[in-house]
Amino acid sequence: MKEPNELLGYWTCPQGGRAEVFQTKKRGNHFYTRCKCCGLNQGTGAERQQRIYDEAQFKPEVTFKVPSNVKPESDSEVHEVREVKALESDFDPTAEPEVSEPEPARPIISGGAKTGLALLAFSAAVGVAAWMN
Repeated sequence: MKEPNELLGYWTCPQGGRAEVFQTKKRGNHFYTRCKCCGLNQGTGAERQQRIYDEAQFKPEVTFKVPSNVKPESDSEVHEVREVKALESDFDPTAEPEVSEPEPARPIISGGAKTGLALLAFSAAVGVAAWMN
């Protein structure tokens, strides 16, 4: 069983509740929150992530990575002490996606469909032969 993510601190959610702040271990290192009024919220939008980073009361003994879509210079020195630079290979949600040409669609005929088509053709031939006699 996986270990639960460490509680980083608390944040006042949009509905006024006290939300616990956690951080994912996946690409992007995004924050997610859990509170009684909103439940679990894993939104990764830049505005939400920035608000959590700027407004949360982080526990002094914890360290965390700055989410990939957060600008650390937007806040006070408190977070700069605990900030860890994101790796260059981290996911960047603001980057343009690479678009490749889609492969042309090929009709896929399964074994059952092939058998069905053969039986249909045979039945039609027998029907035509019987009609002609």
